[in-house]
Amino acid sequence: MKLMLTAAATALLAAPAMAALTTADLELNQTGVVGGLGGPSGGTHAFGTTETFTNASELGWTVTSGATYLTYDHSMTFDFSDFDYAAYTFFGPESSILDVANLDENIELGSAAVFTASGPFTNIGSIVSESADGFTVSWDIDTVVNDPLAPNQVTVAWNAASVPTPGALALMAVAGLAGRHRRRRG
Repeated sequence: MKLMLTAAATALLAAPAMAALTTADLELNQTGVVGGLGGPSGGTHAFGTTETFTNASELGWTVTSGATYLTYDHSMTFDFSDFDYAAYTFFGPESSILDVANLDENIELGSAAVFTASGPFTNIGSIVSESADGFTVSWDIDTVVNDPLAPNQVTVAWNAASVPTPGALALMAVAGLAGRHRRRRG
């Protein structure tokens, strides 16, 4: 019986307990001369919706969320079609830096990635920093602007951290107690 309880608890512990995400704070910055003029933009995004955020120059970018992406638990797709994204590369190669903070769940450290439509299996992003409830990633603007399938769009994806469910922890406790009881009798 102990072996069956331990096996069941181990299987439950291996599965991530994913909560439904509700909101995240987003801030987008661009490097370089033009990026400095436009300033940062962002706000609180409600998952499962499409929202538009604007910067000081009233240029807007749109974020849509609510779906998984390839092998990732969560993703957000960003559309920079109304953002004059190519202007940021006027003085040379520049980067976008996206800060995602205050997620409702812990993220798997090292899992954040950025993809274009032409390269759904090629991460074009770099992780700048990470915390338990968020991350900061950057990517090259030229790569996004020159994507032949969907210029001006990127998908940012990440995985939830594996957290044991309360039921799995209770099952482990019962298995431990059963084993302890058996040792006392033997």
